[in-house]
Amino acid sequence: MDAISKALGVVLGAALVACFGCHDDDDIEVHRHRPPRRVVVVEPPPQHVVYVHEAPPPLRVEVLPRRSSPRHVWVGGYWSWNHSRYAWQPGRWALPPRRSAVWVPHTWHRGGRGWYARGGHWR
Repeated sequence: MDAISKALGVVLGAALVACFGCHDDDDIEVHRHRPPRRVVVVEPPPQHVVYVHEAPPPLRVEVLPRRSSPRHVWVGGYWSWNHSRYAWQPGRWALPPRRSAVWVPHTWHRGGRGWYARGGHWR
């Protein structure tokens, strides 16, 4: 190497030491690229829950009657547990409690102690 290359190397080395030596670790931001995570929200069963050992039947296909008004929302039917068997609760048109309300349907979930229901509700 010639003298100019050596001098340039020394200057660059000193500049790097000066640049990185003057920062605390708190001043350095590290950005790591991680793949997006699939988030699964698992909510615990409701406080007072009835567990059923058999899965609910498939949902029934419902023919929707005429809507009561343009503001009404269809609340689909669902299977409820009636002490010893499933009973179908037919769907209906309902008026939301507020304009931005969204109906969250009744669902059944399998837990460690059997099947349990989460009632439909407005969100």
